[in-house]
Amino acid sequence: MLPTGTVTFLLTDIEGSTQLWEKSPEAMKAALASHDAILREAIEANQGQVIKTTGDGFLAVFPTALEALQTTIRAEQALQTPLEGLKIAVRMGLHTGEAELREGDYFGPSLNRTARIMAVGYGGQVLLSGVTAELVQVGGNLMHGCIACYECFKRKNGRCALEEDIINGCIEKMCQADGVILASP
Repeated sequence: MLPTGTVTFLLTDIEGSTQLWEKSPEAMKAALASHDAILREAIEANQGQVIKTTGDGFLAVFPTALEALQTTIRAEQALQTPLEGLKIAVRMGLHTGEAELREGDYFGPSLNRTARIMAVGYGGQVLLSGVTAELVQVGGNLMHGCIACYECFKRKNGRCALEEDIINGCIEKMCQADGVILASP
């Protein structure tokens, strides 16, 4: 079952794959198979799900930003070794946002943003949206999406009813700040 709510998307793409196919079609065929195995293994080892392949890339979804980032590190390390004699440079983009699911596939602004982030990268780069970077920086502490219970409103104290959730600390910091800047690349 595919996750819904707030998730982290990963999009990957092999830089210069068209030229690699034209220059070395047989080597590229084998290299792509190796690339696919590396990415699939890294995704699945970190609680991710492959949504689809995109010819020379992957779309995957993760329950947390930290798991998605761990996937990219694992994959990029494995891709440092040439595959079938070809240096395969993979650009990767991560973005965390609301998942919109339709007929077993995702769509919508979060996925579009992930694609834009990945597209500006170069092979060997992993680019994260501001939201994803912030979530990774909370150090893997528990942070859930809002469950819309309205307890924070009812209590009139702005605290989430999920006391074990790190979001209360984040909200306190925002309330104490002179201002809050919300941004994403």
